[in-house]
Amino acid sequence: MKRLILVTLGIAAPLAASADMVSLSERSLTEVTAQDGVNINLDVNVSVGEIRYIDTAENGDGDGGGLSINDITLTGANKTDFFGNASVITDPSSNIDNISIQVDTFENDRVTIYVTPLVDQYVDFQVTTGPVNIVDIDGNTSVNLINSLSLTGLLGSMYAEILEENSDGQRTAAQINLELQFAIEDLDIDASSLGIRINNAFVCGSECIESMRANGGRVDMSDAMVNIAGVIKTETNKAIIDLEPFVIDAGIGSLIIGGGNVGSFMFDDISLGNSVTTISGKE
Repeated sequence: MKRLILVTLGIAAPLAASADMVSLSERSLTEVTAQDGVNINLDVNVSVGEIRYIDTAENGDGDGGGLSINDITLTGANKTDFFGNASVITDPSSNIDNISIQVDTFENDRVTIYVTPLVDQYVDFQVTTGPVNIVDIDGNTSVNLINSLSLTGLLGSMYAEILEENSDGQRTAAQINLELQFAIEDLDIDASSLGIRINNAFVCGSECIESMRANGGRVDMSDAMVNIAGVIKTETNKAIIDLEPFVIDAGIGSLIIGGGNVGSFMFDDISLGNSVTTISGKE
């Protein structure tokens, strides 16, 4: 079985009805905190030298090569203005701060996690990477996919509900119901090795472009935010991502191909219907 690495971004949905659904045990949390819940306030700056996925080379399945993402950082955006609005963040810094994580458990053993800003309405963040490469079995770069990536955005809130599915006392599946509110103000992708650069891209709510046009480039913050809901469910040897329908606006400030500026793009009302994605290792 090929080893599987899953990276999921916030997604979520109402809890699917199931008589066999029970939540993860609260016992360990209660023993540690002496209460059925805990509040965590974060002030953090994260960097990772490399994340590498390595394919298996056994039974003729793959050649043992992999994907290498280098020089990853997760920080605060360290800016006050977003989407043409002044002082969206009142006390900017290079750390991810102004963030509260509330973990609660309930009588039916349901565990919930609620992430919200402490002071402002939003949490600012920035994600950057260095080179993203395909590597061979010896770890040598065979293809450089991306030279660098930078993403700046806002988190409004995140809610997660975690449960387990049991059969005859044995865990058979886990489920996370998620709701996420976010906006990406600036995305830059330098793939110069492939002759492509994307500058000043954005992803925002379904009324974002209309608001931008009506306000001379400024976007009302209520129109900037994307709201996504869905379910992540893990079963034996697979993960299922089930998203509710949602609509977004997006744009690219400039697309450069082969050294020439192709122009800018606006994508209004991108509608993503009910979508179910199944991810599993290959046997």
